[in-house]
Amino acid sequence: MIKTKDIMTKNPVTVSPDTEITKAAELLITNKFNGLPVVEKDMLVGIVGKEDVLKTIIPNEDKKD
Repeated sequence: MIKTKDIMTKNPVTVSPDTEITKAAELLITNKFNGLPVVEKDMLVGIVGKEDVLKTIIPNEDKKD
């Protein structure tokens, strides 16, 4: 039986919670990633994806002030 450990990416590219969003976008585009693990003190604290980045740079016209 194949296990997750057999197919996972070892030593993945990660970002910290303090990484500038432009740097995360650059990593996503350059490496053709759909998401990046967000790591703090050697612990996974989240994942940032392409859609997350786009939401921060493209104004949402549906939002009302």
